[in-house]
Amino acid sequence: MLPKSPLGEAFGYALSNWVALNTFVEHGILEADNNWGERALKPVVMACS
Repeated sequence: MLPKSPLGEAFGYALSNWVALNTFVEHGILEADNNWGERALKPVVMACS
């Protein structure tokens, strides 16, 4: 795979964030999304618009 191909860039991104990815995988309590944060901010955004 070439480094500038989409797959090559995806692997490069994963490797450059290896510590964070391992932390996420090793700790089962961490969630893979930020929906709770987005839901918490929604009332603020709606009030300001």
